[in-house]
Amino acid sequence: MDATEPPARRLIAPPSPRAEARATRPRGVSRETEPVKTSPQSEDGSAGQHVGDRMSAERGLAFGVDPHRSERYSLRQSRYDAAAQDISSWAGAAERAGHKLAVLDVGCGSGSLLRHLEAKPHFEAITLSATNFYEKSTYKPHAYHDYIICDLTKPCPELRSSAYDVVICEQVLEHLSDVHSALATLVRVTKPGGRVIIGVPIHAPPLHLARLHLVPVLDRLAGRTQSRGHVQAFSLFSFRRLLRSYPALELREQRGFRIISGGVLRPLENLHWYWRTNRWLGTRLQAICPEVQFLLEKAPPTASRLQ
Repeated sequence: MDATEPPARRLIAPPSPRAEARATRPRGVSRETEPVKTSPQSEDGSAGQHVGDRMSAERGLAFGVDPHRSERYSLRQSRYDAAAQDISSWAGAAERAGHKLAVLDVGCGSGSLLRHLEAKPHFEAITLSATNFYEKSTYKPHAYHDYIICDLTKPCPELRSSAYDVVICEQVLEHLSDVHSALATLVRVTKPGGRVIIGVPIHAPPLHLARLHLVPVLDRLAGRTQSRGHVQAFSLFSFRRLLRSYPALELREQRGFRIISGGVLRPLENLHWYWRTNRWLGTRLQAICPEVQFLLEKAPPTASRLQ
């Protein structure tokens, strides 16, 4: 590591209001069974107006929680909803087994996953930690058990080995110059038998090669100085080939979420049937989806290679 680069470090946040509420809640009483607090009737007789205010506030939020898109069933944000649904289900199983699910959100950004997770039924059974590449404003930083600043292309000793039941790395790898170091870290910090969720943009071949090799040349010739952000480009097949170089990872599922979205079609993303249709197409036409999410499991050392 260069002397000018800050080392990885762990930021310990103060206890969150959610944690304090759990500490004071009577044993055996869940958040769902707590009595609903209603606002007192106002002088004009309008009781419970806060419920209507809340419903109004949820309009314009993807899946009722995400301000990054205003469509109710935003296809772009579907990846976070799907991952949160799976993680909540696994957390429920962990809760029934008497323990919490340790989850690491790698490159959490502005906290999109947290927004979706906290709306799911088993959020209380999750111990959520996160990494970012640099300190930045993120949603509810106090909600993370650990918030760690580190560069995945370099050793990150603050991330303990075999520490997490679920590691999610969504829309991060395409920004890294060294994907292999990052993947090795994801494998290292996941518990044997744990799950890894990786989401990356996908290009139909051979467009990924043009994006990777031709576009940078054209940018230089055109005098473009602003970075496009992505330094990697994958096709579905090239990324699966990359995953096969990590024998500890077994691919369990892969899914896309949209074929074409935005533009004149964007209003359709407020319709549930349109979202369901795209989810169905995403399970069958991943090679032409703009992004694909891979669900993997870390096998014991003696397990067979990814097929």
